[in-house]
Amino acid sequence: MKTNVINKTQRFLPYFIMVLLSIYYFASIMQVPFHPDESTQIYMSSDLEKFFTSPEELFWVKNGLEDRRMELRMLDAPLSRYFIGIARLISGQDPTTSDWDWSLTYVENQENGALPSKNLLFSSRLAVSFLFPFSLVLIWHLLKKNFGALAGWFGIFATAGNALVLLHTRRAMAESLTFFFVICLIYFLFSKRPNPLLLGLLAALVVSAKQSTIIWLIVILALLLVGSQFRMDNFKQKLRNLSLCAVAFIVVVFLLNPFMWKHPIQSSKKALDLRQALVQQQTADIYRVSPGAALFSPIQRISSLIGNLYFTPPAVVDTANYVSDLEININMYSNNPANRMFRDMTGGSIILLFTLLGVYTIFRSPSPAHHREEILLLIAGCLQFLVLAIIVTLPFQRYVIPLVPTAIIFFAVGTSKFIELVYKEILLARAKRSHLD
Repeated sequence: MKTNVINKTQRFLPYFIMVLLSIYYFASIMQVPFHPDESTQIYMSSDLEKFFTSPEELFWVKNGLEDRRMELRMLDAPLSRYFIGIARLISGQDPTTSDWDWSLTYVENQENGALPSKNLLFSSRLAVSFLFPFSLVLIWHLLKKNFGALAGWFGIFATAGNALVLLHTRRAMAESLTFFFVICLIYFLFSKRPNPLLLGLLAALVVSAKQSTIIWLIVILALLLVGSQFRMDNFKQKLRNLSLCAVAFIVVVFLLNPFMWKHPIQSSKKALDLRQALVQQQTADIYRVSPGAALFSPIQRISSLIGNLYFTPPAVVDTANYVSDLEININMYSNNPANRMFRDMTGGSIILLFTLLGVYTIFRSPSPAHHREEILLLIAGCLQFLVLAIIVTLPFQRYVIPLVPTAIIFFAVGTSKFIELVYKEILLARAKRSHLD
């Protein structure tokens, strides 16, 4: 009887802890300082109604009128605005009446109807952040199954206590959905035999949350070719798996981006041109205001990515435009130690060291159970880092969110292996002392 009670406690304790951590996560969600891009996502969430009532308004038409809404459809990944739109419909709220204009003051934007009410902001944040508990569950099961319960525990606390997660996934923006769907893909990377259609669907969803995660499609295709789960498949089966995955990806991305429905090739090219022009404009603006902040050289971009991933304090603002207007909220959030744990040179160095130790453990054993999947995960992290180093010319911390799940997993593995090694050495030392005595 006593053994059964202990087993049940051990089984349910992780979920109890995850519930407590999730309660804190959601209870303090409105303490996160407002970001103007949240207004843009809420403003564009009206596309959900148009999607079902008048989808033709969402189509890009050659030589047609390209207003601000059409530009945003072509620039931004669509998934967040759909989730926010669903939350609005459920709560019976209207979107903001205008997009945030960065050239105007905070008060002027408020007068123009670009500042969401507290209730609208809360429901919009909840619409994308409600997946946080599921992220914890996936992290726990992934690490426990493949690397041990200790790694699972470290994964839970490394996720729930991560300053980047606490800040950037609690805003009505793209980061929360990006974080969750990357974790989903990693989870299925280690699954027994994931369905190629499901992999294609998940890859489409993560790209529809944030375009910079396109590398995951490459990783998933590589999994279907060389993964341990598919190694016994013949050429015909591999071709079928690749085709199913690719078709699912293309169909879902196409459906979620109705601006492409009428002229898919031309509209896609136009979207790429707009994105390139926007990056150039933003880089020029940053350079004009703060020349040292623009990231031109590869060394600058790599240093910025590493710094934002491990060392810099939580970036509650991207620019200083509205710091004075949000000063009270910024100070309250930044002064809370729980929101900035390990975000300094010492703490970041410790996290980075154990992350690298986790990477090392992949190569420590010549034939672990999931060696190919671990290598693919490392490749995914490296490719994601490379993509961000190439395309990111702005020092915005939230851009590193696609790297955070991989970093958390390697940190949890490295930390657990270190503690297991130390524990074994302690037992060995005790055994030697007992033998001598």
